[in-house]
Amino acid sequence: MCPPTIEQSVSIALNNFSVAFGDTRALDDVSMRIMPGKVHGLVGQNGSGKSTLIKVLAGYHVPEPGAVIDVGVRPVNFPLNGSSFQGYGMSFVHQDLGLIPQLTVLENFLIRELSSKSQRWINWSREKERVNLTFERFQLRHVDLMAKVGSLSLAQQAMLAIVRALEGVTTDPGEVEMRGGLLVLDEPTAYLPENDKEHLFKLMRDVVATGRSVLFVSHYLEEVLQITSHVTVLRDGRVVGDLPSRDLTTDGLVELIIGRTLQSGAVSTATSSSKKIGLQVENLHGGFVNGVDLHILEGEIVGLTGLLGSGFEDVPNLIFGSKLAEQGVARVGDSEYVLDSMHPARAIDAGIVLIPADRQHQGLSLSLSVLDNVTLQLLSQHRNKFGLSRSKMLRTTERLMEDFDVRPRDPLRKVSELSGGNQQKVLMAKWLASDPRVVLLDEPTRGVDVGSRQDILMKIRAAAIRDGISVLCASSEPDQLVELCDRVLVMGGGRVVSELARSELTKDRIVERCYSAAASNVV
Repeated sequence: MCPPTIEQSVSIALNNFSVAFGDTRALDDVSMRIMPGKVHGLVGQNGSGKSTLIKVLAGYHVPEPGAVIDVGVRPVNFPLNGSSFQGYGMSFVHQDLGLIPQLTVLENFLIRELSSKSQRWINWSREKERVNLTFERFQLRHVDLMAKVGSLSLAQQAMLAIVRALEGVTTDPGEVEMRGGLLVLDEPTAYLPENDKEHLFKLMRDVVATGRSVLFVSHYLEEVLQITSHVTVLRDGRVVGDLPSRDLTTDGLVELIIGRTLQSGAVSTATSSSKKIGLQVENLHGGFVNGVDLHILEGEIVGLTGLLGSGFEDVPNLIFGSKLAEQGVARVGDSEYVLDSMHPARAIDAGIVLIPADRQHQGLSLSLSVLDNVTLQLLSQHRNKFGLSRSKMLRTTERLMEDFDVRPRDPLRKVSELSGGNQQKVLMAKWLASDPRVVLLDEPTRGVDVGSRQDILMKIRAAAIRDGISVLCASSEPDQLVELCDRVLVMGGGRVVSELARSELTKDRIVERCYSAAASNVV
């Protein structure tokens, strides 16, 4: 079967989409048209309605009467379900990737196809050969098909989900064809390093070259303008901009997204005058880390970066004890800790806290309320002679929600009902309220909208300056490191191979140092 040409392909029009949850209107009469053979951008703050719109397309939510989808001249009937959206040529990569950690890579890749078949016996050898051919085509190498998905890195899991959506496995192992008239990618680059992002963009260009369309949802506005031909902007559930990408700038997009202009230099980067070391790490080994030494002054924010596999992403977890170190020593103030016996409870007692990259699975209890999450580390402060004071816990939560601008201001709302940016603010509030001495950040603004991102960075900087907290920020985002950090350490081959002072920090210089480490065979 030959893929359709652009002439054979059709546009996809979404008309009059409205969705309400109680008194909250998540979508308010949203309409947009996605042209064939184009990458169409969809942007907006967390809570603007992007995820709700995608979940309507995927059949998770049913819009109010009057909503219509036209695929060419064919109207699509609601409610949609898994088989019907695939029948209309739509495939999805959601923010949570839609993978099952307990199953193997092969099982996850084939699960939708196999679940629709009635066969009693599966030729796993043949299926493995077919999927290997697909992985080769997309250069997804060095992934064991029989490994549990939960054992893969987040970047590998993201590429698996993306390739699964892009490719169908046909009866002929040598024949692989694109699926669907519309590929929806919801924050697909959040877990990807720069080289894999370029790989993804090439795949997207290959898809639209066949006449199919891509709906690309991302908080990374430079990427949106780089890869799309048209952008729709949502704010508070409404379309506030629908323009060709060539007519937009990053600053213009920011203004449309948040309804105001961000103040330049809002995050101060003045290095603390204190010369006292708040955290010192010596000879750290574990994971991809092979002998890291670093120190952070009180009130200083130090960035840590490198290419995927350089080891930078392991360092916060090894210090905190959420990943077991092989050896190493950490000093916090006058106390010394052997890291091969460190564990999270001991780290917290030492004044060390970790804001993990995976907030939904490692940082928050989604089924609990904002109040329960925020006060979990503060229970001793809310006791009275009768036990825990619920009213005092409520007042504390309300104050922190106001301070961190968590919306909506409902302490009893489940965290699962908040947008990604507001979930991250709850996580920040939970740990910064515990009076830590050291804060370890692992991709602190991943999957966070531009407005919430700025708020979070300002809170980190304010806490460092006001309270003298030593902050280590592991990040793959050069722009974030430039904006936030007093200096940046670049890793390669499991070691710190370069350091950039505040006066040297630029995006280009950070990227150059990362790739210089790789080019010199350090990685």
